[in-house]
Amino acid sequence: MHHRLWVCMLAGLLGIVGCRTADVDEGLLTTAGNVKVDGEAAPNATVTFIPQGNTAGHGGTGTTDATGHYQLTSPYGKTGLPPGEYKVTVSRRLNRDGSPPDPKEMPIESQARETLPTKYSDKDKTELRVTLTADEKRSFDFDLKVKKK
Repeated sequence: MHHRLWVCMLAGLLGIVGCRTADVDEGLLTTAGNVKVDGEAAPNATVTFIPQGNTAGHGGTGTTDATGHYQLTSPYGKTGLPPGEYKVTVSRRLNRDGSPPDPKEMPIESQARETLPTKYSDKDKTELRVTLTADEKRSFDFDLKVKKK
């Protein structure tokens, strides 16, 4: 009898955790934008929003299409992010011939190399920051400067 009580209590706790996870998914704000490098659309770039401070969630990632447009999804496949402060990285790994790496290939095994400076692509060095709020714009465009003047 005591065993069954413990199982029920554990199931109840797991149910509470499951409900809490569902609550976090509610209130996500659709977030998208465009990436350019030196004024030109940047296809095949990965845009990552990393939550800062008290911002909820695990951030989100999107990959730019041929026009440089991205839309963020959470690690759980939900569209959008919770409101808050985010550091942003933009990474664009390409093969030597300029083609994107095979998505099935592990990055460590790939011949592709990062083509953007660390001030954009490194999570510890990025200069890109955004604030996502429900009552303001949720489209963030980045025109990254790479060429030396």
